[in-house]
Amino acid sequence: MARTTRVAGFFGTLKSDFFDERDCSGVTFGELSERPGDCIEWYRSEKLKESLGWNTIRRHSADPGYAT
Repeated sequence: MARTTRVAGFFGTLKSDFFDERDCSGVTFGELSERPGDCIEWYRSEKLKESLGWNTIRRHSADPGYAT
């Protein structure tokens, strides 16, 4: 159940960070299909998360003290 909640939370974040308040008129399907990947990369590499001590997911995961 926790995994389902995390997935739903991720897609909610993707929707609010990526789709809300964006005008997609005039965007081709090919361009639109690339955008979620770009957004996911931004989310992992650049978005600061308070719950990770204001680190990005990538930087937090690379921390030697982080246990996978």
